Amino acid sequence: YSTSSAGINMDNCIVFNNASNYGGGFYSISSYVSEVISNCTFYGNTSTIRGGAVYFASSRYMPVYLYNSIFWGDTTDEIYKDSSQSIVIERCDMEGWPNSGTILCPITSSEGTFSSDPLFADVSGDDYSLTASSPCIDRANGSQAPALDIVGTARVDIPSTPNTGTGTPVFADIGAYEFMPPLRSEERRVGKECRSRLS
Repeated sequence: YSTSSAGINMDNCIVFNNASNYGGGFYSISSYVSEVISNCTFYGNTSTIRGGAVYFASSRYMPVYLYNSIFWGDTTDEIYKDSSQSIVIERCDMEGWPNSGTILCPITSSEGTFSSDPLFADVSGDDYSLTASSPCIDRANGSQAPALDIVGTARVDIPSTPNTGTGTPVFADIGAYEFMPPLRSEERRVGKECRSRLS
């Protein structure tokens, strides 16, 4: 919840399974400051009226910026933005895009935004990390991404995934988690042997 006197810069957050009449995941009535959401994951939030994931109202003086974030599985829709000012939605995976909700203001940029199942690891167990086939890997705007993800992992280039992102680094991932490939079998074996010797 953001008020007119505060505003918010929100990054590396997971917002899931919340409910409200407006803005199940995030509700803003900020009028005087910009709202910036980057590398966040919204899932399973519910609004009974508008903006299952995010709801922005009365942003009369400053625009709203959404970068590198996942908006998926929220109801009744993903986003509501009133007619004031403008919004930037770049490099986001938003379910139903470009018909993800109600956006009454100008969209200044929607570069790189798409709608494709993010392929989370285990939503039933509240694990919103990415799996190896996720379309969100190596696809973000690295210049808008925090250097570390939600658990402190640095940005990692996955050789098997084409770098389709922008900025620096070009291989940052969309969402709160940076994908980390499983250890190769040899690495696991060596690690196990090292632990055995130490014990």
